[in-house]
Amino acid sequence: MTELCHCGKPLHYSSKAVEEVINKIIEFKGTRFVEIEQIETRKKYKVDIHYIALHGIQGDKLETYGFEVIKND
Repeated sequence: MTELCHCGKPLHYSSKAVEEVINKIIEFKGTRFVEIEQIETRKKYKVDIHYIALHGIQGDKLETYGFEVIKND
């Protein structure tokens, strides 16, 4: 089964070396998601690190990416 990027395409790394590093991080962390907080809104999002590695993240556009919002405690 092909792994998909959050953008909907199959993972599309520019090099196998970068993909291997990201996969090692995922293996070490035990998850492929990180929590990112948008400073102005204080909302937190569950973000796929493959997406970050492939596309980057702009804080002012974080709400538009469609990532899951994490409920604040």
